[in-house]
Amino acid sequence: MLFVDHRLHNFGEIGEMSFDDPEYRMLWPGMDLMLEDLCAAVENHTPLTSVPRVPSLYEERMVDWSVLTVQK
Repeated sequence: MLFVDHRLHNFGEIGEMSFDDPEYRMLWPGMDLMLEDLCAAVENHTPLTSVPRVPSLYEERMVDWSVLTVQK
């Protein structure tokens, strides 16, 4: 799950966390950089460098996050 940090010392940073894990990791320093990376990944059909997923548009209105798999 992605989230926007609203704490004073990290305000505006975008992070990723899991419901079953209390740890999280910061992915982007702000929404503007996240959206630039997201748009480029959707347009180029490439994974985001910060998360191992490939975003794509579903029914031209929702973002689908496919898990990146390594082919053998």
